[in-house]
Amino acid sequence: MARCPQCDSTNTKTLPMIYGAGTSTSKSSSIWITSKGRLGSSARSGSRQSKLAASASPPRAPSVVLGFIGMVLVVVLSWIVINNFIPVTARLMPSAQQAASFQKFAPVSFLIAPILIFFGWVFRHRRKKRNYLPRLAEWEQTWACLKCGTTWLR
Repeated sequence: MARCPQCDSTNTKTLPMIYGAGTSTSKSSSIWITSKGRLGSSARSGSRQSKLAASASPPRAPSVVLGFIGMVLVVVLSWIVINNFIPVTARLMPSAQQAASFQKFAPVSFLIAPILIFFGWVFRHRRKKRNYLPRLAEWEQTWACLKCGTTWLR
């Protein structure tokens, strides 16, 4: 046991220990027969967590699914913007020949935008994951005093 640097108490635990001790999950199932001979069954699951365990929870890992959904929304919005941008830009061109060539090659931007957004999403997810791993390691080494509430890194 580590001693608290604030109050010198030995009533200390690591954040993973606090989180694990205050978090529980349960699953149950049952089968029954009614008085009319009908068969029934049910399954339940649940979880409980103390407020102390919730305050000692680990850092959240970056979500691939939420990031992907966000990327798809950005692609759709970029297509809407591009779709509205092409005719306006073509009308602002000084000559009809320039406008025709612009409208001929502008739809390529519908392919380029998702590719650039995808690579941006991959870069952003890797950066988030690179930042997450040190925070997780720090969380695993953090101690908390259960008497005064002080937390420290050991």
